This record gives sequence, C-alpha cells and structure tokens, in this order.
Amino acid sequence: MEAKLLSGWLAVCCALSSEGLSVLGPAEPVAAVLGADVVLPCFVLIPLPVPGLEIQWTKTDTGSTVHLFSEGESWPESQHWHYRGQAELFPEEIRSGNFSLRLRHVGTGDTGNYTCRVRTGRASGAAVVELRSAGSAPYHTGTVLLCCASLAAALASAGPAWLYLQTQSESRAARLGCCVNCCAPSLGMAAALLLWGISEGCFQEALTCPSVSLVRIVLLLMVAPYSDTFPGICCILSLEFD
Repeated sequence: MEAKLLSGWLAVCCALSSEGLSVLGPAEPVAAVLGADVVLPCFVLIPLPVPGLEIQWTKTDTGSTVHLFSEGESWPESQHWHYRGQAELFPEEIRSGNFSLRLRHVGTGDTGNYTCRVRTGRASGAAVVELRSAGSAPYHTGTVLLCCASLAAALASAGPAWLYLQTQSESRAARLGCCVNCCAPSLGMAAALLLWGISEGCFQEALTCPSVSLVRIVLLLMVAPYSDTFPGICCILSLEFD
C-alpha cells in the first residue's frame, strides 16, 4: 500500500517541470460551426489528485471566467453570465487528467483564445486554445435569408403603399401593398431576430428583439386613424374606421 502511494506521488512529481505544471492543449486552432457544440482540449499526461486541484478556463482577451473547478466541484456562480449553462467540464474525466471544456451553441462572440489554467499545491501551468469559426449553422443561414426577404418585401411594397397614400386609391393592389409594407418586414425581422438569439445562445435577445419588431405593427395600427395628420409617410397601414 505504501509503495502504491509512493509511486503515485512520484508520478505527480514527474508531471511538474522546473517551470511548473505541464498543461497541454491542441497544436492547431479548434474550428467550430456557429450554433453547434465544441470541445476545447486541455489535459495533463499524468493524472493529478483532485484534492487541492483547481481548473480555471478564461477568455484570454477579456479575462472573463468561463468555468471554474475548485475544491472538488464546479462553481457556476463564478462564471461570466454569458457562459452560464453554456460551458462545462467533463467531471468523470478530471481524475484521469482531462480538463477539456465543452461550449454549447457557439456564437460569433465566442471565437478567440481561451486559457486553461491548472493549479495544484504550489505548482501551476496553463495552455492556450484558439477557437475559430468553421462556418454558419442553419440558424445563421436562416437569419440571413429572413433579413433579405424582409428587405425585398419592404422594397416591393413601397411603390403601391406610396401610390395609395398619394392618390387615396381604393384599388385592391394599393391597399394590399400598404398591408404588406407594414406587416411583412416586421414579421420577417421578428423571426430573424428570434433565430439569431437562439443561435447565439442569448435568450434575452431572442425574446426582447422580436417583441420590439412586433410592437411596431401594433403602433402603426394605433397611428392609422391619424394618418391624414402625417403627410409624406409612405410606410403605414391604412384602415377604414366607421
């Protein structure tokens, strides 16, 4: 038993170089598809005892704490709010020396350098991992397509809407153009902002930004009875009130 304990401590000592703890990461940047999950590798060759072990992942450029493992457990309250529920270690792999970080729903703001710093006793070491974008996920493609469709709808319906406001034409095409010019861009942008918030992992934006676009339609409906008071406004929904 004493021989096993001695050999274990010798193995730990072998993992400590003259400059500190030897922490390893990937030699090449890690590529991630936006909107998908990615693993940032970080490990030591010789397993370290969990008691007294501290693992801290930070975003190198901002210094924000991405994940902290200390005293045998993770501390989510120490994380930057952006990474809460998004960044996690592999608890079952820590004893074997694997300190890799998993990032969920990678967004454009997540790219950059990450530092994996490991401390045990008086020794410490760090590895830097670069995260790059490998392209867009379907959510991002859908966001761009919805934005383009919203712009196209606004431009295509601007002519009939302007004609109706200038001539008070009762034609079906003119009235339909006003409705499309008011509703279609706002609905399209609401859907685009919803997808953007989901893909970026920011659910506050996924709720607030689409809501603002939908409120625009409500405001236009409220202003419609007073449209004659605002000459020159081309993009407004015209309604008849008895």
